[in-house]
Amino acid sequence: MSETELLSRSGILRELAQEIRSLETAQRPQGIYVSSGSESMDRCLPNCGYAAGSLVELTCERPSHYSGWGGLSLALRIARPWLDDGKYLVIVDSVGD
Repeated sequence: MSETELLSRSGILRELAQEIRSLETAQRPQGIYVSSGSESMDRCLPNCGYAAGSLVELTCERPSHYSGWGGLSLALRIARPWLDDGKYLVIVDSVGD
């Protein structure tokens, strides 16, 4: 494969990734962000919070039998402003405890 073909493929992949991103966020309210509940974490997030309509996955790299890593507390902290406003929260616990 020539360098030109590789660059062309790279450009096509970039364009497709942008189009997918646009489709994924088309229905998301623009400019609405929710705090993580932690100022330190907010400073690490784009726009200092999670975009409204986002799917947020919280994971722990510890073994699945490990409990007490704070995921539920963090999820509730993030969701509180939305729950206060009558929105919904779905939590899926793969450990099943």
